[in-house]
Amino acid sequence: MAVSSLKGVNVVSKKRADGSVYRAYYHRATGKRLRGEPGSAEFREDFAAAEGLHSRAERHTLAELIDRFHASAEFDDLAETTKAEYLRKLLIIRRRFGHAPTELLESRSFRGRVLDWRDEVARTSGKREADNLVSALARVLSLALDRGALKVNVMTNVAQLWRSDRSEKIWTPAHIRLWMSAAPPEMKTAMLLALGTAQRRGDLVEMKWSQYDGRVIRLAQRKTGAVLEIPVVNYLREHLDGLERRSEYILTNTRGRPWTGTGLSQTFLEVSRSVGIKDLHFHDLRGTAVTMLADAGASVPQIAAMTGHSLDGVGRILAVYLKPTIAQAQGAVAALEKLGFDPLARAEVRPKDEGEPHFEFASRFDLRGEME
Repeated sequence: MAVSSLKGVNVVSKKRADGSVYRAYYHRATGKRLRGEPGSAEFREDFAAAEGLHSRAERHTLAELIDRFHASAEFDDLAETTKAEYLRKLLIIRRRFGHAPTELLESRSFRGRVLDWRDEVARTSGKREADNLVSALARVLSLALDRGALKVNVMTNVAQLWRSDRSEKIWTPAHIRLWMSAAPPEMKTAMLLALGTAQRRGDLVEMKWSQYDGRVIRLAQRKTGAVLEIPVVNYLREHLDGLERRSEYILTNTRGRPWTGTGLSQTFLEVSRSVGIKDLHFHDLRGTAVTMLADAGASVPQIAAMTGHSLDGVGRILAVYLKPTIAQAQGAVAALEKLGFDPLARAEVRPKDEGEPHFEFASRFDLRGEME
């Protein structure tokens, strides 16, 4: 049975630490994990059992809406890791509210029940898990609303319980120099590539030499599908040009094999611990890179063009990571003074047919600066 021809089954592919790939299979309608490989006796047994559970489920319930979400093009377009996380969360939701009829789903009382449950989860499993479960449910209901299965989504605009102040979770130049002093060559490449491109770990480990032409790195992001052309900063270009290309992938381990995301993060953490760096992780490098770009004077649109975020997304990252400083305030004043506008100066009146007075902003950002 070809994997691509499986109906009613979600296939999640994952890389092992040695670079090999294995697949996990889930019954789409119920989220149940299926043992074995397609065609094996245990796979057929688990699939039949899951189908039996599904056929007995009541129609016009939340369980049915979850099934529709699993079968949707929107779900198919998600990254494999994101699919796996949705399957986990929706299985929890299904067990708790799967029997709820659609009429109840449209009531404010259902919102109240979910929020009460969210509070229970927050106490036992943490606020972040509670927020994530509510977010997953809201997405299922949003799809049902779009497809006409519901008249209203009562789980919109739910305030989050979990707040993260990561303004202290920034890799400073001192942190970076200390970490680089202890890092093996393959890990130095990972640090420089992360800082120089501001990309997610999943895109970094899959980045190939063919995507780099000596000036620009081109990629399509796994998570968003955004197609980016990233000019390569001097320090990164010099480092990449001096590397031996042992694989089609830029980032490789000591054996010349491409990294898995988990393997890269674990080795990165080991280097951090060896030099006493705590509470800073690989995923903080993306926020650090965005912050460095902002501190360098890059505008939000310029940062978004490099990172692949929406304009709002860049703003949210800066709100989390960027701590206001006097240097930033001085930069804002300097930019204002470049306009040459003096409210005390005598105004020049121009004829109406010449149009209204206006300011012209020239925004320049050069990625070629050296890292301090």
